[in-house]
Amino acid sequence: MPGPTRYQPTSTPVPAATMPAAGPGPIMPASAPAPPIVTAATARTPSGCAVPRLLNTSLTMRPPIHIGGACRIIMAELRRDRALTVPPPRANLKQGPSPPRKEAVPMTRLIVADAAMRNLLAKREDAHKYVYGHALVLSGGPGKGGAARLAARAALRVGAGLVTVAAPQPAIAEHAAQLNAVMLTPLPDSYSLRGMLTQDKRLNALLLGPGMGINRAREMVPAALWAERATVLDADAITAFAENPVQLFGMLHDKVVLTPHMGEFGRLFPDLAQAAKDGSLTHVEATRHAADRAGCTVLLKGAETAIAAPTGETALHRAVGSTAAPWLATAGSGDVLSGIVTGLLARGLSPFDAAGTGAWLHAAAARAYGPGLISEDLPEMLPRVFADLGL
Repeated sequence: MPGPTRYQPTSTPVPAATMPAAGPGPIMPASAPAPPIVTAATARTPSGCAVPRLLNTSLTMRPPIHIGGACRIIMAELRRDRALTVPPPRANLKQGPSPPRKEAVPMTRLIVADAAMRNLLAKREDAHKYVYGHALVLSGGPGKGGAARLAARAALRVGAGLVTVAAPQPAIAEHAAQLNAVMLTPLPDSYSLRGMLTQDKRLNALLLGPGMGINRAREMVPAALWAERATVLDADAITAFAENPVQLFGMLHDKVVLTPHMGEFGRLFPDLAQAAKDGSLTHVEATRHAADRAGCTVLLKGAETAIAAPTGETALHRAVGSTAAPWLATAGSGDVLSGIVTGLLARGLSPFDAAGTGAWLHAAAARAYGPGLISEDLPEMLPRVFADLGL
């Protein structure tokens, strides 16, 4: 007996009631009547249910297919007479502004001191300094090193195992006169930075921006991001790319934390800053879109500090009302925050956890000191905060 052959449909319409029922049976020979073409308007299933009318479509019967000794009729594919319209691909947010997406997002976490935070901050009895990382803070030229020193001391106070300030040679003497536990090394240019990071894998967290100067930041940031270590970019490291944010976005990776205030945020994300200003986006929403666009964690500083990861996860730290810290409105306090986050990265916290924990510690240290606070006081209050946490 000849094997099954592919049927060529005819154009002779037949009532749906004459269609063969699905079920076991022999394979039809080639001489059997061809299957019908059933229009969407008239077709009914063997059970008598009408087939829904479809716009510009037809149902085509295919021959029975032999599967495991049984036959079944495969009701056919829907064939559209019109060409499909393919929607344009979603804009790559790294290439520049695009309208914020309307989509379901995870719930924003409110940052508070809890057992999880205490576990992140506690140190093991048997650990040594290299267990808690080595932070490298890049400094600017002579007379511009105060911000880097504030950040470096904060990184050491928050528990980084080692902290080094890397400065241009002319600024070394200035730093040496004011640093003790924080180490010091000359760093003339970006080539030297690449070499340093290649040779010493224990340098696991970097901070660029505070007091660096625009030109030095523009040179050093690509070299720092090339190494793909945990990195905090603040101040001048953000402003250096205000004219071409896309250039910076192309270099960022998921181990980076950006820590802008609203002015710096607007230099990289002007559309999102304007949306936050006019109320069409909350600070949390604007920060989430910024993290998505940049591909890294973003911490937007303020009385209500918003934090977002590129995964869409968000958190909010509220220093208002009973938890307000108004004396943080002083020069250098942001540099201390970036140093705290860098120290936590050196200790091994994820960028998102380091940003959230750092924001809480920063405000708690300010509250512990109270009125009269200046930035130099903030790192010195961290031991009291740790004691209050029971560490």
